[in-house]
Amino acid sequence: MHNLFARITQLQRTLRQPHVVRQLIKYGVSGGATVGTDYGTFTLLYALGAPLFVATTASLLAGFVVSFTLNRLWVFGAKKDKAHKSPRLQIILYLSLLAVNTCFTYFFILYVTRWTGVTAYVAKLMAIAVIMVWNYFAYKKVIFRLVETEN
Repeated sequence: MHNLFARITQLQRTLRQPHVVRQLIKYGVSGGATVGTDYGTFTLLYALGAPLFVATTASLLAGFVVSFTLNRLWVFGAKKDKAHKSPRLQIILYLSLLAVNTCFTYFFILYVTRWTGVTAYVAKLMAIAVIMVWNYFAYKKVIFRLVETEN
C-alpha cells in the first residue's frame, strides 16, 4: 500500500512539471486533430454504407497520417537527432500499434453494438477514448522516446 502512495505522489510531482503540462496540452491538440480525422472518416464511410471493418481501418489509417506527423515532430519532438529510434523504426512501431488499435476498435464496436444497443458511432467514440490513453504511454515510452530525459 505504501508503494502505491509513493507512486501516486511521484505521478503528482511529474504532472506539475511545466514541460509535462505543455506536452499533455500538445497531445490534447494533436489528439483533437486525430480524432476529428479518424471519426470524420469513420462517420462518412459508415454512413455511406461501407462495412464496419473498412470504415474502421480507413478511419484509423487517415488518423495515422495526422497523428504520426504531429506526435513525432511537435508533441514528442522525436526528430532524427534526438530520437532513441530511427524514423523507419518509429514508423514500424507506430504501424504495429495501429494494427492493435484497428483490431481493438473493430471488435470493441462489434461487441458494444451487439450487447448494449449503443450505435456504432457512439461505440467508436468510446474506443477512441480508450486508445488515446494507452497510445500516449506507447508514444512517450516506446515509439517517440528521446535520448535525453526531457527538454
